Amino acid sequence: MLQASFPAAVADLQKEYRDAALDITSYVQFPKKLAGLGGRYGNVYRGEWSRPRSEGPTTVPVAMKVLRGSDVTSHNVEVRLRGLKRLRKEIAVWCHIVHPNILPLLGVCWIKGFDFPAMISEWQANGNIVGYFDQLRGTPERDLFALKLDLLQGVLDALVYLHNNQVIHCDIKGENVLVSSRRTAFLCDFGLSWTDASTSVTFTRPHWGKGTAAFMAPELFDGDSNECNVASDVWAFGCLLYQVFAGKNPWAAVGVEHRIRHHLSEHRFFAGADDVPSEIWALVTDCCIFDNTKRPDLAVSVRARLHAIRNQHPELPVHAPPPPPPDPPAVIPDAEWTLECDALRHYGPDLTASIDIQNIPVASGGCSDIHKGIWKDRATEAGGPGTLAIKVHRTDGSREVMLKVLKNVRHAASIWSRLEHPNILPLLGIFWLDAGGVPSLVSAWQENDLRSYLKFYSVNAEAECDLYKRKLELATGVIHGLVYLHENSITHCDIKPENVLVSPQGTALLCDFYTVLVPPQGTTLLGDFHSADSTVQRSMSSEDYVRGTVRYMAPELFADIEDSESDLEIHSSPARDIWAFGSTLSEIWSGSRPWLDLKEVMVILRLVKNEMFERPKGVSDEIWRIVLLCCTVDPSKRPTAADILQELEALQSVAER
Repeated sequence: MLQASFPAAVADLQKEYRDAALDITSYVQFPKKLAGLGGRYGNVYRGEWSRPRSEGPTTVPVAMKVLRGSDVTSHNVEVRLRGLKRLRKEIAVWCHIVHPNILPLLGVCWIKGFDFPAMISEWQANGNIVGYFDQLRGTPERDLFALKLDLLQGVLDALVYLHNNQVIHCDIKGENVLVSSRRTAFLCDFGLSWTDASTSVTFTRPHWGKGTAAFMAPELFDGDSNECNVASDVWAFGCLLYQVFAGKNPWAAVGVEHRIRHHLSEHRFFAGADDVPSEIWALVTDCCIFDNTKRPDLAVSVRARLHAIRNQHPELPVHAPPPPPPDPPAVIPDAEWTLECDALRHYGPDLTASIDIQNIPVASGGCSDIHKGIWKDRATEAGGPGTLAIKVHRTDGSREVMLKVLKNVRHAASIWSRLEHPNILPLLGIFWLDAGGVPSLVSAWQENDLRSYLKFYSVNAEAECDLYKRKLELATGVIHGLVYLHENSITHCDIKPENVLVSPQGTALLCDFYTVLVPPQGTTLLGDFHSADSTVQRSMSSEDYVRGTVRYMAPELFADIEDSESDLEIHSSPARDIWAFGSTLSEIWSGSRPWLDLKEVMVILRLVKNEMFERPKGVSDEIWRIVLLCCTVDPSKRPTAADILQELEALQSVAER
């Protein structure tokens, strides 16, 4: 599959899908508006498919899954070829599985200006199984219980079918189970699946992921030696049982991914929930046995147990009655949504009517995408003031999740809008992709982040001393921005090279203020934050405080703290930014990420032991001394941002001599 030329590889794939009658590009209309949906590896848009020579409606809504991430946007040919191979694998697996409870693949289509084809399936208006039951609140419990059993039986049948055909799903969870208008459960998303079956193309097991942490079996965290298998799918199905009946994922009380990994590494099991019936909980615990050799067989044991649970309740109907049609999404009162949106408008102008947004994102993160836009009222030269960056948040479409994201956006805007410093990226305004959706915050487009800028500059620097001075200037700019934030009692919480942009003039600009926290006793110079704009932060649970990127996070952030006030004090301390800056400083000089050779789960285990990353090649003695000061294990002994600024300015003075 690896071709000498990426365009040649794309052309080969186009021919392959045309020959297989999978290419339905001419029958699919790409949406004018984005859906704002998606997972870790792809975005989902709602388009229209004009079915040729078909009975019934000639045009039906379809879901268009478009691959995203570095595999798509990278300028490295090998990386893009790897992404193409991954997509081809998913399509090949999906094409060869046909079952009443597996979402059918209709075909693929090419979108103008995009090298990777979109995967097309019928749009399921009921959404995923978790959101579906959220919409059915108020339905009699007996009817909900029967419907949950029916849908889970369908998922089980699909999973047994996959295993009988040597296909491992690798990412069983509620978000990957859709519910049709006829109340049929459809298993979907085969991006992490692998197969040993005889197909027209041979694939190795995927190296890019083993599932979603909250649904992953403990053995999958032991490193590269353990891959997804039938037993890990059984564990995930047990977690799905819990999620459907409890209405939340098994590790909701623990929160973020690295804490889940830490708990599993110590063989600590998730707690039960009052909403999970005892017989369901017994099946959950059997599926989620830590010894993977003792997990039950899905086709025999688990299937029989589900049937037995139904038989234990003779009052249930043979077939679950159709519930009443769900109301329009209204998990929260409209008044609350309106109040949040009105509050957000205080922090910047509404630029919705003034921006033309590009449909395809240019960069993606865990829960959002960055789109380019054109500010029609300004100059539109590339990189000029008319080119904008718009951060679009992805959700599962449920009103409850959307409200939580909206509150987080308002929290970010309430702080970002008040920041004014040469090393802080300014907030320009607010953009509504959809009148009823989550708004986006808008800033000026910057062509490079710190990592990509230094990679380019390192190749083109005329002399080594010029490169040294440029690195010092950028590092000093970052610390200037941090001094300003910390003086105003604001902790960034996610300092890393990707969150430092470089302007056309070469100025380092701190960005991404969605993670910021204000210490409990902080007195901000920007106003009385705690009385006016801290409602979101005050309403956060303990797990919401845990934010950041593992490779740049300090050891104290991984401690299990029961008291939420103490947890907030630790996670909002400026000392965590100092550790992250030290990690970033090391990368500025070496070009290598901290913990380069370790997977995140191993990084967490090292940090729990209060270990630090090794000194990479290329970091000079004077810089490494500052890194060590920043990355002192005891947060109380780390220097302040102002202290580091003095150190860097002293190095600048020496470099200028």
